[in-house]
Amino acid sequence: MSVAVALHLRGQKVLIVGGGKVALRKAEQFIQEQAEVTVLALTFVAGFDALALRLIKGHYAPEWLQGQFLVYAASDDAGLNARVIRDARVRQRDTRCSSAVHLAAPA
Repeated sequence: MSVAVALHLRGQKVLIVGGGKVALRKAEQFIQEQAEVTVLALTFVAGFDALALRLIKGHYAPEWLQGQFLVYAASDDAGLNARVIRDARVRQRDTRCSSAVHLAAPA
């Protein structure tokens, strides 16, 4: 079963972990919704340079979740995606606020 969820992203900080085709497609969608997008990855497919976003070439660390409204795990590493989601859930619990971090990952 799937449930569609609508998020108002205008002006919200969104972190995408991963630099592949899925991450690029999501970045385009989030930018269209006027989100402030940051993409963190070791490598990026062609197309990111043309977008109005912040690219960070580097390794993931939980500190990158600080201040993010939405975190989208889109790497090609299932273990990394699981870690991002786990870290975001811990951060969400620690802030005692259900809207602290929204989690998403490709199905």
